[in-house]
Amino acid sequence: QHTLGSSSILGDSIDLLLWDSGMTEGGNADYIDLFLRQGLLSGDRVPVIWASGYQAFPLLKLLHEEVDADVGEWGTGMSGINETLSAEQMKTLPYAIHGLKCPEEEFEFCKSVEQWYCECWFDRPDGIKPDVKQRAFCKGRAGWHPTWRHHQLTGRVIAFRVLESLQAAINQWSSGTMSGQPLDDSYWHVGEYYDNIRTKLKALDESKGECYKIKETGNLPGRLCKTSMKGRTQATPRANFEETSLTSIIKPASNGYVPKNELKALYEGPDVHNPGFDIPKGEVDVLAIIQNRRRRLEITANRQQTISKTMDGAYNAITRALRVGLVDIERKLDLISFKNNKTTKSLRVATTTTTNNRRLDEEIVPGIGWELLGEKQGKCDGEYMSVCGRSADNVCVLDGHHDARGCILGDEYSGWLVMNLQALKEGLILMKLETWHVATEHPLTKGWNTVNNEAAKDDNRSLRVDYDMVELPETFFFDFAINGKITSLDKKSFAEKVSKPQRVVEVMTILDDENFTGGKEQDVEVAIRMRGCGHDCNIAISHIYWA
Repeated sequence: QHTLGSSSILGDSIDLLLWDSGMTEGGNADYIDLFLRQGLLSGDRVPVIWASGYQAFPLLKLLHEEVDADVGEWGTGMSGINETLSAEQMKTLPYAIHGLKCPEEEFEFCKSVEQWYCECWFDRPDGIKPDVKQRAFCKGRAGWHPTWRHHQLTGRVIAFRVLESLQAAINQWSSGTMSGQPLDDSYWHVGEYYDNIRTKLKALDESKGECYKIKETGNLPGRLCKTSMKGRTQATPRANFEETSLTSIIKPASNGYVPKNELKALYEGPDVHNPGFDIPKGEVDVLAIIQNRRRRLEITANRQQTISKTMDGAYNAITRALRVGLVDIERKLDLISFKNNKTTKSLRVATTTTTNNRRLDEEIVPGIGWELLGEKQGKCDGEYMSVCGRSADNVCVLDGHHDARGCILGDEYSGWLVMNLQALKEGLILMKLETWHVATEHPLTKGWNTVNNEAAKDDNRSLRVDYDMVELPETFFFDFAINGKITSLDKKSFAEKVSKPQRVVEVMTILDDENFTGGKEQDVEVAIRMRGCGHDCNIAISHIYWA
């Protein structure tokens, strides 16, 4: 769901992009391909792309051979791990691999080894406590979920690869400046390198790869496979947290109202120490080793001042060297990848015909009945140091999980939700909707009988567990407007126009017209509302994408 707005939502300065969602989307090669292509097309940089799984390998191979993309696949790291054979034998193994790899006959024993350690709350010395009872433990403990040791091993495999690449980049920088600064221009300029990959990707025949199958499997425009998309969302994590939110593009109502996250942090500062993070005495403590290394580096910091000055402004050169390093160490690390052999020196509204195709000549006025739902408290941008989910009503304050399906929810009485999309050029607008919500999730308009009625708020909220479109009244209409021109969809037309390409993903294309702007960038106003359904149509928008 972030894929279509990756240049905005995932960030526009990505050097290394990973696809690792095989547990839930591993069988959807068309959408894996879409993710990889959007990553290459979007943002200020063309990233190195890594992916894992049998569906991803042919796509990586294709993108490398056909468009010169630098690609890779990380391994499991299990080849050097000793098996756990018994409780006594396990005592002789390093703590980090206890129960990590077991023969079939010892599977039940290994399941008894501590697999997860995530507590929702520890009492604080300042006496602060959440308002709600905390869960006994964090979610994510199903039998098919990786244990903390598996996560740690995967993280170290990837980190080792990146560190090796950085070392290769530093070596290349050092050898390239032996005769003096600066580094040769061929390492600095990556524009031609970027342009080559993107030009070839846009020209790639539709028959190659899996991406264009989204036209059939998801009823989505094929142009998504060759067009960089912008996006805004209330879901998290998202990069550039405030800038990429839906609320940042919502036009305020006449009274200034824009839906906002009202949740406050239960406390400030660090969390109480979790003893589960402690390494048993006598075991290898990677963090302690790194910290000691850092102290040694600080002692010699003064000797590096001259070198540090030369690094200022040299980010592109290091990035280019990093890319070379990533590719050059493939064989040494025995990971599947492909070396790029190319030399790289630089860098009219069209609306859908419906069964109710009538013009509604009226002013589109932003409503005051839309509210923000599902977004956690804090700055949930996926960064390690960011604070997320510390509200007093969170049932697991300490899980630190940034993943949440934030959205903007409304019903008939909410009025128009109006959004301003900047720099639209390619004539593409899509929305990700959520049609499974119910009235109890939308207390803002409880008791309202007309659009934008004012009423007291009732905070009684109850969430659904299924994600199918609710039964809508026969009188239901969904209106969307582009630059003031309104298109109405009745119940049948609305259901037909909302596609469901993946689990919990409902997408509606409201504009697919290459000639819409005449090839020039322009700002566009998009608005949506529901009619003829009262409190029986609680529909949310979580993402909007455009190009």
